[in-house]
Amino acid sequence: MKYLTAIEAKQFADKWLPAWSGNNPELLAGFYSEDALYIDPGIPGGVKGKSELLAYFRKLLANNPDWVWSQIEGIPLEDGFLNKWLAKIPVGPWKSQVYVWFNWTRPARSVATKYILTAPGCLPKFSV
Repeated sequence: MKYLTAIEAKQFADKWLPAWSGNNPELLAGFYSEDALYIDPGIPGGVKGKSELLAYFRKLLANNPDWVWSQIEGIPLEDGFLNKWLAKIPVGPWKSQVYVWFNWTRPARSVATKYILTAPGCLPKFSV
């Protein structure tokens, strides 16, 4: 098993997290494998495969073009890293800040995606 260093985790996150910002679902989907399984609070049952994932990303990013994702810290794990990130999500007249932990496996191409969400206060709802 390969362990990513904190520097390698940051280098990966520096490419991947900006793909969540703006509205470029094709760029974001390029980080996922053809057989990816993606699960998040907006789709607890998940989507399987890149075509379903791309359809989901098209809706999600179109409805949330102004959010910004950045890394706080990357923690090396076997076959990947645990990514602590900050999401700045405009909700109404204010900006909400949400801290998210992401377990990334096989960073060259993601096969599995899992989220554990934490937030100061309540987690904002974003549109899909």
